[in-house]
Amino acid sequence: MKVIVAGFSKTGTKSMRSALTELGFSVHDYPEHYQYNGELWRKVLDEGAVKGEFHRMYDDVDAVVDAPAFYFWREIHEEFPEAKIILTVRDNEDVWFNSWQNQITQIMKNNFVFKLASSITPTGYKFNRYSSEVGETVYGMRRSFIPLVFHRNFKLNPTLSKKRYREHNADVMQNAPADKLLKFNVKDGWGPLCGFLGVQQPETPFPRKNVGGTIMDDLMTTHPVFMRLGRETLVSTSLLGGVAIIGGWRAMRFFRSRWGSGKKSTTS
Repeated sequence: MKVIVAGFSKTGTKSMRSALTELGFSVHDYPEHYQYNGELWRKVLDEGAVKGEFHRMYDDVDAVVDAPAFYFWREIHEEFPEAKIILTVRDNEDVWFNSWQNQITQIMKNNFVFKLASSITPTGYKFNRYSSEVGETVYGMRRSFIPLVFHRNFKLNPTLSKKRYREHNADVMQNAPADKLLKFNVKDGWGPLCGFLGVQQPETPFPRKNVGGTIMDDLMTTHPVFMRLGRETLVSTSLLGGVAIIGGWRAMRFFRSRWGSGKKSTTS
């Protein structure tokens, strides 16, 4: 482990993932935390971390970014004391909150396939349960037992969300080793980042990812976990459709037989 990106979600974490990957680092982001260590993370979220657990998760990974890793930056750094810490931030907390709320709105309103998959597929159910635990522990959200497909929107509490954002950033700034910490806005570009990491600056522009909060649309077509969600959704909807057709046909035969027998007895 060489880099711990300790910034909150929607502080340029997807841009940071892309930038670190371009610089040659192997990176685990939110999907990989679930894909490779989902059960271990659920244990940490439920029971706390056991010494050596994060080392087991990330010994062969260069960098971590986004939830739930950013929330446990201190514990991860204790197991990888030579790792550098990057606190990604937005211009101010209002800009951050608006971006965070927009991403959740985009998922709830515009990605029906993901919501459906989270409700009717095995992988979707597991991912939704994992995300609910992350949401409760990391973001302070209340768990919902209503399937995502029935959610039309989800409004965050702006006061509590901003408070959590402020407290997290203050914790990192006050407690991370000063010689290993960089406070970074992705608008600053390659210069400060490459200087801090001691690597050569690329000639390409600094990446800008997930600008409109549409990351789920991208993941559904590119990431193995979410592509599997899509495939399972097709199978599940086909099975449910078949069950509905068979059930409808049997119900029709039942009522027709009842209606027919009732008609005959009345005539006689």
